[in-house]
Amino acid sequence: MGAKWIAFKENVRCAGFTQRQLDIIEAAQRSAPELIGDVVFITSIEDGNHSTVSAHYYGGGVDIRTHGNREGAIVDKENLNGTASAWCIRMRKILGRNFQVIYEESNSHIHVEWDLAT
Repeated sequence: MGAKWIAFKENVRCAGFTQRQLDIIEAAQRSAPELIGDVVFITSIEDGNHSTVSAHYYGGGVDIRTHGNREGAIVDKENLNGTASAWCIRMRKILGRNFQVIYEESNSHIHVEWDLAT
């Protein structure tokens, strides 16, 4: 369990990593299922189209690829949703209750964010 590498989508923007972002990326890497290329693939940090109150804009949100036949996608296509959901559970255990870990099947990624409400 776990991935060897971390990669970023070409257009990912990040002015500098916050500790929360680093914690999210480390948790994703440590808990990852088998992934194409053995890499956790980050698709969004401070970029993309998110709500105006999104954690992405205050250094607390990260999106992680789950789908497709490309680097960072989950290998187990037969149980893709189950594998992604289990990955979320493992990340929640590592990160603790101050983080939300949400599998967004329709958007082909896992969204993880620091929850300001906690």
